[in-house]
Amino acid sequence: MRRLLGVLVPLALMATLMQVATAPSASADDPPADPTVILESAADVLAPTAPVMQVVLTPDSIVKVINPGGSVPVTQQCAYLASANARQVCVGSSGQLASTANDSLFPTNIKITNAPTRELFPPEALDWIRTEAVSYVSSTFGVQNDDLVLAYARPQIRAYIYTRVLDILNKALYSETLTTQEQTTFDAVSRLVPDQRITEAQSVLEEYNRFDADPCAYRPPPKPTDRWLVRDAEYTANVKLGCHRAHSLDRLFQITRHTPSVEDFRIWAANRRLNAGESVPGYGSSAYAAATTVDAARLMFSGETYRSQGTEFKGYLGLAPAAMATMGIALAALAPWMMSVSVAFGPAAWVIAAVMITIWGFLEVISEQEIAQTIKRTAAEAISNPDPLGINASKADYAGLDRATYQDPPGKPKAKIHQPAFQGDLLRWITEWTSLNTSGKFVPDPVTPVPEPATGRAPTGPGPSDLVFIEDGVARDDIVLRAPQDTQDARGRAVNGYRVFFYRNWLMVSECTIVDPQQACQYQDPVPRLQLSYLKPDGTAGQMALAQYVNTDDLVDRKLALTSFNEAGEPSGSLADQWSFQGPGGTPRTVTLAPQGSLLPQINLVPTVDGSMQLGQLLNFQANPSPDATNAAANGAGYSWTIEHLDDHGVAIPDDTVTGPANAVAFQRRFDKPGDYRAQVRLVGGTGAVDVGGSVDFSIARPVPQVVTAELRDDRIRNGALFLNLRLREENTPTDTFEVEVTWADDAMGNQVVLHYTVHCQDAGAGTCETGPLISPSSAPTNQNWSSSPTFTIPDDQAFLPVVRMKVTNSFGESLVQSFPVVGEHRPRMADPAPFTSMPVGTFSRARVTEVIPSGLVADQGISINAFVMQIADKLPESVQPDVEKVDGRYYLILKGEPNSDDMGVYTFYFGAEQEPAGSGYRAAPALVTLNIVPTTQTGFRALLRNTPSSFADRFYRNTYPDFGVQAAYNGPDPDAEFTGVITCKLTASGSLIFEKPCAQDAPFPWPNRLIDGGMVASVVASSSDQDVDDTVYSVSLNTTFISADVSIDPAKPAALSTTARLALSDRAFDPISGRVPTPYSKQTFPDTSHGYQVTCGYDGKPAWKPCLDNGTLKLLRVPGSHQLKVRVVAPDDATTTQTITWKVATPARKFQVTLNKASVKPKASLRVKATGLLPAESYKIRIGSVVVAKGKSNDKGKVNRVVTVRKAIPVGKRAVKVVGATTKRYGQHALRVR
Repeated sequence: MRRLLGVLVPLALMATLMQVATAPSASADDPPADPTVILESAADVLAPTAPVMQVVLTPDSIVKVINPGGSVPVTQQCAYLASANARQVCVGSSGQLASTANDSLFPTNIKITNAPTRELFPPEALDWIRTEAVSYVSSTFGVQNDDLVLAYARPQIRAYIYTRVLDILNKALYSETLTTQEQTTFDAVSRLVPDQRITEAQSVLEEYNRFDADPCAYRPPPKPTDRWLVRDAEYTANVKLGCHRAHSLDRLFQITRHTPSVEDFRIWAANRRLNAGESVPGYGSSAYAAATTVDAARLMFSGETYRSQGTEFKGYLGLAPAAMATMGIALAALAPWMMSVSVAFGPAAWVIAAVMITIWGFLEVISEQEIAQTIKRTAAEAISNPDPLGINASKADYAGLDRATYQDPPGKPKAKIHQPAFQGDLLRWITEWTSLNTSGKFVPDPVTPVPEPATGRAPTGPGPSDLVFIEDGVARDDIVLRAPQDTQDARGRAVNGYRVFFYRNWLMVSECTIVDPQQACQYQDPVPRLQLSYLKPDGTAGQMALAQYVNTDDLVDRKLALTSFNEAGEPSGSLADQWSFQGPGGTPRTVTLAPQGSLLPQINLVPTVDGSMQLGQLLNFQANPSPDATNAAANGAGYSWTIEHLDDHGVAIPDDTVTGPANAVAFQRRFDKPGDYRAQVRLVGGTGAVDVGGSVDFSIARPVPQVVTAELRDDRIRNGALFLNLRLREENTPTDTFEVEVTWADDAMGNQVVLHYTVHCQDAGAGTCETGPLISPSSAPTNQNWSSSPTFTIPDDQAFLPVVRMKVTNSFGESLVQSFPVVGEHRPRMADPAPFTSMPVGTFSRARVTEVIPSGLVADQGISINAFVMQIADKLPESVQPDVEKVDGRYYLILKGEPNSDDMGVYTFYFGAEQEPAGSGYRAAPALVTLNIVPTTQTGFRALLRNTPSSFADRFYRNTYPDFGVQAAYNGPDPDAEFTGVITCKLTASGSLIFEKPCAQDAPFPWPNRLIDGGMVASVVASSSDQDVDDTVYSVSLNTTFISADVSIDPAKPAALSTTARLALSDRAFDPISGRVPTPYSKQTFPDTSHGYQVTCGYDGKPAWKPCLDNGTLKLLRVPGSHQLKVRVVAPDDATTTQTITWKVATPARKFQVTLNKASVKPKASLRVKATGLLPAESYKIRIGSVVVAKGKSNDKGKVNRVVTVRKAIPVGKRAVKVVGATTKRYGQHALRVR
């Protein structure tokens, strides 16, 4: 009997962590010539004489289980027998698993109902790796392969898948032959990676374009409430600050727009996709999953070198240590973010860890203008890259090198798949692919407790056969330890410590969480984990797990796997018999484990199912009884089978359970529904009342659309129309219907063209269907299975990124995606698809954008941009124009013009071109251009005038001087540089110097106080003795034609009752020579105007403006006190000026004339008092003797006429009646007798 290695070596390794290095290898697809051991157990270190259990494949391809009874069991798992037809054998577990002390241990496989266990479905091409991973994790950590693994070991499963996929890519890189399954995975990843890159890059570009359209109005999308994201509000604060400063004098004319970082745009693009219901790798809850995957991988791939029959291997699949180190590049690169975070993972820290390594690479701090360039170039390269994995480009360099150590070629660049950026991306993508259910819905990893089968509640301590801790010789069910600093639970709450115990060989961890900051932490329900972060006695971070392995004596043993980290965050591991950690308060503690092993009893069943796990295929079910169980069946015990169809939580679907044949030790069955199943067998009755059983889990794969032909044609015969030549097939289903979604065009600015097609897959025999070729007519190829022809012509007036994206979904919900760059040899092409160029302000320049290379298949009749000029002009300031030039027979797209300071900034636009004759349809995929208009092309400061319109026609001023501002702008590496030199401001009018003097930066230009008409030039220049400056003068020409409104008040005598306000208008727009405007002003119009000069007045702050001064004069009463007259003039062309004049009416000493209607009166009698000589509206008081009998104001003629009452309080006798004005020196009086 020989051993079958190759693809099956990992499975034997995962079953026992043992590899036989001296055994010959064979392909999994080769038919075995001898009985072959597929899976094999080893005796437990606590029961060294226990027999071995084996799963073998006979020469006639029959699976048999050698179950002697009393052996160490083979771990429950599924193993592939032949990858060509996906034949597997799934080995179940006995319900009578016992400890070496013959106590009952884990009598049944646990079922999880409060957390997803069956939704961890990666793409079909990765599903076989998941099968390996689940078995590997179970064996490595010594736990049963049941729902607990599927629910709570997702990080470890992802880590395995990540490493396995990376190894497959490396096999292709080193030109080694891939197995059928590996090739399927390689092909799928080759499709998924570019599509993932394009989707990410386009979404980030679209988010940047939203910002670029209006930075002040832009607001990042809100973070999804059910996911953990970071930095969602930081930019909002910055942009509000920037917009506020843009309208204040302290930073009136700042250049920067507070453009967020590339990483900000990536996070916000992800937020927007998450809010729209899309799944996004590396963000939110999937970032949490990616982070836990990294942490799991650090433990799994950093242990000490184990030995098995003289062969060293580390962690995964028997790889040499050097190879394993290379494979862990991305994991080690993330280590600095993991130092102080527990397995609970604080959300913010882990989001950062999960997204830092990306397709954007490790970005240094870059200048504001480079942000747009980075985003756009990344998008363009993602679309146009024909080798997204970089394998084809590097294959020749890696030929003959050692894959066992992942040797890199000396003196040559590393392959892309060996670079941290790619490995980080792959980790994020696998996290996404393994976090979606079949409907594409994101399924978060569970953080809820697991219920005990017997009670339905979370366990509170270990069971009778569980491991316990030993401290100072005393057995302890649980231990309490201190959590690393800054540890947070899954809800972001602080965690102070843990209570830990074993349950079914899992670490059950109860977090002591700060629920109320005013109270002590509270222990939560325990949650299963395979590893735990902790603090070592010296205060450094460590991780602990239980490891099961095969020792040098070929016996299964268990130790504590402890991982430490150096200052660089690099892990190193060891197996240990004791564990030292910090207890509460930092007290050092040390524990060991009580020994425990597990064996099958003498009478047991270990069921298996084997066959091609596909729809309609015949599967073989076997009970595989031990000899004592066979004897029991012979003595009257009977077999019974049930097969349950499971939902996403591993729970049997009602009314979808079937029974097997009565009393059958083996039988066959086909399945017509995909999904997860659990077969359970019992042997009951007979002599001795036997009651034993077992169960086995298996999955029937969902049919997946397969590509026969998939290519994008950009054909001349269709006048530039695109044609998706797509032919599909599907196995294990005779008919199906595909929904094909094609995104024909996407400009990354919110505009897409998406068309949908229904495609019927017809029976092609042998349980397979096909859609057939697309053949005719030539203008729009199709066939009877397509709802319409997959052809499309991009509209002439639109520019789109040169990529088409396809998504095919079958009736089972399985999808495949692929992206196609738009290429056509008949089209001209841009030498640089994402060019970047800059232009300085205040001087005319020509900036070359990119070369356009004409198609060699079309007669070279020149390159034209006529069809795109208006579209480009809409995206540029008026001062910059697009053009094309021909130099030495080569064509270049250029930008030319003299931008001004207010045009500074980054501009994004598509620059299109077509090969003449115009309208031929032979258009190049447009270049995605970034134009940066800068203050100077030199390094240093330059003085500028801001808020200056681009067009001279907009620099004609009628009302007042413009609000130009003075600024010292900086171009260079230091964004915080401050100018300390001198700015000189200069103004000339009609060739005459008005002033030339130093002026303040970040302040308005110092215009003269008087309004000067004529052509003017305002300019500024910087100078400094100790700073780099560009001393080029920045000047702006302008023209002023002001309305001159001369308002005056005539002088008046002190006693005058009125005065005259006068208005003289002058406007060279009315009379270019003299400027004089005659009265009446309302009659003086301009050609084609509807009104003349309109004059209104506001007097003494009254809100109403009333027409006035139309004839140039206005009579005003001389009311005592200060007065203000505002005169507003609106010219026929609606130019406006407002003038204000103030004056004061004095109240000098003066004698009034007072008369009475009676010479004598009695008390309480009436008396009429008259006075003259006051000013209009002058305040007065009337006294009889010392008693005030009246108050008021004079009329417009300065007179008083009042009837007063002689009060009883006035004494009898001769009294004076006195009228006092605004001051005591202004009065008059008359005698009166009171009798």
